[in-house]
Amino acid sequence: MTASLLLLAATLLAADPHAANPVYAQLTRTGVSIGGSEDQPLPAPTVVDGLDAQTQEKLLAEIAGQAYPLARFLKNSAVAPHILKQRELSEGDGRGRTLSVWFVAYGDLDQFFDKDFRSHMLSADDDPEVASQGSTLDAAQLKSRNIQWNAANQDVESYAYGTMSLWKKVKVAATVHTFSTRSDDSVIFAAMVAPKFVDDREFANRWWPLTKSAAGALETGEPRPYSGMGTYLKATRLAAPQGALLVEWHLVFAEPHGWFDGANLLGSKVPAIVQSRVRSVRRELTVGGKAKPAP
Repeated sequence: MTASLLLLAATLLAADPHAANPVYAQLTRTGVSIGGSEDQPLPAPTVVDGLDAQTQEKLLAEIAGQAYPLARFLKNSAVAPHILKQRELSEGDGRGRTLSVWFVAYGDLDQFFDKDFRSHMLSADDDPEVASQGSTLDAAQLKSRNIQWNAANQDVESYAYGTMSLWKKVKVAATVHTFSTRSDDSVIFAAMVAPKFVDDREFANRWWPLTKSAAGALETGEPRPYSGMGTYLKATRLAAPQGALLVEWHLVFAEPHGWFDGANLLGSKVPAIVQSRVRSVRRELTVGGKAKPAP
């Protein structure tokens, strides 16, 4: 990013309309533990609110980079390209992974503020060997844990406990704190494993190794603490083309060595999962009658 664009972005970030989102603030300022001594923050959004069309176009060209011509990156199609960057993290005894995704979709920005739509977008149910389930904690459960709960935020904030099994190798359970905010030009949905629940009596953040017995049945090993995960998704209305939204999704999570014995199983599956999610989101925006992709 050029020096002038960096200066402009820094100025606009100082007046960030999403600064009141506590989960987003935690993720970008402090970060997430991957099991080491230092937390891993997520990057600030590439495209902030308040940019003019020319500045947006320059940033979009930088996102597309040498991989794709800008016109192709902006194409109104379910199979238009997306940009994915991922890398492994190592910090002391901690191991993790971070990824960032950028793509353009066409539709109504308000749809990204819908809880069901966001939840489906961030799920990993494209892979039949990934299973998840969960439930939202109620006000009484939060109060008993000294967590302040404002009923006025029930449409934008939640604490939910869920479990996920990954390719019959690992089971993960955690309590996740989510918070959404909406500005005139963008929506941010942020979620992170709540550290307060690391030793909770009912909703602890844990992972278990899964192994097959001689008879072929899955067996669950001893539970181990799970240090953290954090993600945010930002959808920003673009000045041009008409109806275009830039979606950027940033994620960081602990990936202990014991999950896959150091193998890059998860990293190898991420591209296919992301591609499926991107195409699904584009199609769902279309099905909702918000936009019609070009042939």
